[in-house]
Amino acid sequence: MFDLTRNYFELFSLEPVFEIDTALLSQRYRDIQHQVHPDRFAGKNDQDQRLALQFTSYVNEAFQCLKQPLERAKYLLTLKGVEINLDTQSHFDSAFLMTQIEWREEMENLSKQKKPEAAIRQLQAQVNRKINELSAAFVSAYQQGNDKQAMDAVVKWQFLARLQHDIDALED
Repeated sequence: MFDLTRNYFELFSLEPVFEIDTALLSQRYRDIQHQVHPDRFAGKNDQDQRLALQFTSYVNEAFQCLKQPLERAKYLLTLKGVEINLDTQSHFDSAFLMTQIEWREEMENLSKQKKPEAAIRQLQAQVNRKINELSAAFVSAYQQGNDKQAMDAVVKWQFLARLQHDIDALED
């Protein structure tokens, strides 16, 4: 029952693909948690309790990964042996870098405006559109077996996810 060698997709009996049924994922997560929650092992020996706790942690980690599209994309690449290291990835095209710099400058200037809400929403929409493009680019490249293009899309997506987070924090 406590098999930590299964990958996240196997754990939830899902095909290792990007497009998953998140409602089914959630249902399978709840089913597994119901079976292996540490409280169900309160009367067992210490080893069984530790295994239940460890497996529950693994199930939680797997669920969090698969329910988030960017994390799921990175995990799919990891399953293929593609290592994503954001610190050493310097293969961006200049247009992407320039767009990112412009958006960062625009974000910095938002706080100086009297009514920044509309500008924030506009910037969020631009970033969301680009994230959707990168998500589609990842799916296409992944399905075609083009690991380099899939990785490029994920790395760019990761940078935009950080920008999106910063914009959301600014809005708050």
